[in-house]
Amino acid sequence: MCKITAVDVGMCLPKCFVIIINVFTFFAILLFIIFACQVGIVYFVYSLVAKMNKSANNFLLSTIASREDNFIYYNIWEYIQLSGKCCGVKSFNDWKMVNETLPRSCCPMLNTTMALNGTMQIAANDSMMDVTCTQSNAVQNGCKKLLTDYLREATHPITVGVIIVLAIQLINLILACCMFFVYGRTQHITKRKTKHEFIDMSPVQVHDQFLLKKEHY
Repeated sequence: MCKITAVDVGMCLPKCFVIIINVFTFFAILLFIIFACQVGIVYFVYSLVAKMNKSANNFLLSTIASREDNFIYYNIWEYIQLSGKCCGVKSFNDWKMVNETLPRSCCPMLNTTMALNGTMQIAANDSMMDVTCTQSNAVQNGCKKLLTDYLREATHPITVGVIIVLAIQLINLILACCMFFVYGRTQHITKRKTKHEFIDMSPVQVHDQFLLKKEHY
């Protein structure tokens, strides 16, 4: 039957400690790589949202002028203004560049809406056929803020989740670095004592000193 002596244990413990430290070192390096990648993902998400906001603003500005001549742009603007209860890009003043009057979709109280074949259609009430949409009864909010708020809300859960994971991994990285620092400090002190004081710190010598002290007491 195989017996494990105290000497074997004394010789194995330092090796096990070194293995554990090496595992922590590898874990710290791996965490740092993952942490750097996730920081890059957060930066990419924020830059993507900024680009999407800029693209949405450019799209609204470029299509508002050709709304009357383009059927697709016309329906897009009608849908955005009716469903989002907004008017123009920043405000209803943007329509002054296009028409002298505001679109009826800027005044939702003057309209009833219905969806036919996936396209938003507008049908005025019989009693309001001759009513014109004016600044007094138009929606004050612009559609740019509506789109930017929607994009921000869509990406907010992803950003918060990634930041929480980053915080947890940062704590793990700090703990792993502290463990590595403690090990390095211990090794430095041990080597200095061995060099200047000629103290044998081998596992066998430590075990023999332990037995001598035990017999002494």
